[in-house]
Amino acid sequence: MKRMTMILSLLAICLVSHTQTGTHGLFLKSHDGAVTFFPVMLHHAATSMPFKNGNVEEHWNDRLLYKSAVKKGKLHGTWESWYQNGQLCDSGGFYKNLPDGQWKFWDEQGRLTAIRTYSADKYERLSFEITRSNPRHVSSPLVTLYRRNRREALKHFDASASFDGIRQNGKTLRETVQHNVSSNDQYTPVFSRALHHGLFANYFPNGEIRDSGYYKNGLRDGIWIHVSEDGSTLTGQYKDGLKSGVWKRYDVQGKLLELVEHSKRGEIVHRKSFIKKAG
Repeated sequence: MKRMTMILSLLAICLVSHTQTGTHGLFLKSHDGAVTFFPVMLHHAATSMPFKNGNVEEHWNDRLLYKSAVKKGKLHGTWESWYQNGQLCDSGGFYKNLPDGQWKFWDEQGRLTAIRTYSADKYERLSFEITRSNPRHVSSPLVTLYRRNRREALKHFDASASFDGIRQNGKTLRETVQHNVSSNDQYTPVFSRALHHGLFANYFPNGEIRDSGYYKNGLRDGIWIHVSEDGSTLTGQYKDGLKSGVWKRYDVQGKLLELVEHSKRGEIVHRKSFIKKAG
């Protein structure tokens, strides 16, 4: 019986194909027997050419579009792509098709627009932890969240969590990069799976911070700052992905506008406004 259980556990994390969408991924089996499919888009350097080991690059209009490296059929190494004017669009690293380390993103004028930090190691460890999770075992907050709310937890393993819910929608790698360097639309990640771990920041066109903070094992953690278009600033602390304690809102001159207190579950329990009512 133990031998059969071990075999089933190994099968639960085998790489499989999803024939309807053309994606690949992992079927992850949790402690209660539920199986969840983690899709992974396996890109190709060209529409009809599979990846080969070594460096890979493509050109568009006689200009370098992107370049990276491939190992065992997966993007593995430094990644860079460029706008048609030669300006860098994005730069980062891959580990077995997963983004790893710090990634930076620029607009066509060379202005830094965002920074993301990923961990391929944390992605693999937490994915495996979900398959091995035991209710009696104290696990990471993200795995604990998975036990309570699977759908919400799995969002943190998806690249769409990096850029306002944008997904690849079956585009090839070349088509995704062409979209990023020739459109004013929101940036589309050149990967489909990712886990944040480290600095996360967005910038206004003038170079000032729009929002900034850190992730820990896929969840927001520590002090964060969010700046609105009108210049008002909201700052406070996240714990295990939830707003914690007192958050403060200031106007553009630094005057305190509001205090908002949160429970351990991230719910608002008290709010106090310092804005004087007219009349």
